[in-house]
Amino acid sequence: MNIWEGTYKNFNEAKKFKKGNGFSGRRYIKTQLDGLENCQKYLKKKKKIPSKFTLRYKNFSTIVNKYFKDNAKIFDFGGGYGIGYFFLKQNINKKIHYTILEIPSLVNILNKSKSKIKYIKNLNIQKKFDIINCCSVIQYVNNWKLLIDKLCKTKSKFIYFSDLFSGDINSFVTLQNYYESKIPHWFLNIDEFKKELNIRGYKLISKKKMITIRLNFKTIVPMKNFNHKFRIPYTLNLLFVRKKNIDKIVTIINKYK
Repeated sequence: MNIWEGTYKNFNEAKKFKKGNGFSGRRYIKTQLDGLENCQKYLKKKKKIPSKFTLRYKNFSTIVNKYFKDNAKIFDFGGGYGIGYFFLKQNINKKIHYTILEIPSLVNILNKSKSKIKYIKNLNIQKKFDIINCCSVIQYVNNWKLLIDKLCKTKSKFIYFSDLFSGDINSFVTLQNYYESKIPHWFLNIDEFKKELNIRGYKLISKKKMITIRLNFKTIVPMKNFNHKFRIPYTLNLLFVRKKNIDKIVTIINKYK
């Protein structure tokens, strides 16, 4: 089975052919709860979480360790049960204040757990964070430009997008075969994406290739069923800094060169 199938101009077109409950379904909820339970066990036994679960967050821990001295207030948009939090706890020696936005049905359950993570249901937040993390999630947001606007309005120091499905292509929507469903999924033009951050006061300071595995393909995005004009070779990790903080960040970057 292919991971993605079909090309559509927008979400409305793709939704005509979507199937299943996707991230609102029982399988997704169960996967998240199982993940939380397993991570809590790893921490309790002081064992490393297997890399197959943490691969997407490896570069994120490097960023947090590099740019924050003693503590960090982190907002993880669509962060599930909190694999990012658990990975950071095992890999950096800093105090972490971690907030995750997720679907209401999952938040209702997660808030009953003994996790130190704060789980919230909506983006109506006024708080300024040190860094906002969006790991492999923007592609599922219909009006992603509106989301960018809301994230930028928090005036957080950094916004980090990892595993971003973006490249030198025209933006389009496809359907992803995932969680026993067909889920609308964006592939975005990189210049269009950067522009939305730039006009809202954020500057790109780091662009890296995402290292992950899909259908046993490492890094390469398996899209052979698509015309070449729709393909991207790999997904991206993009770190943006608020322009008002740029001088301080440049000093830190030069320190590590």
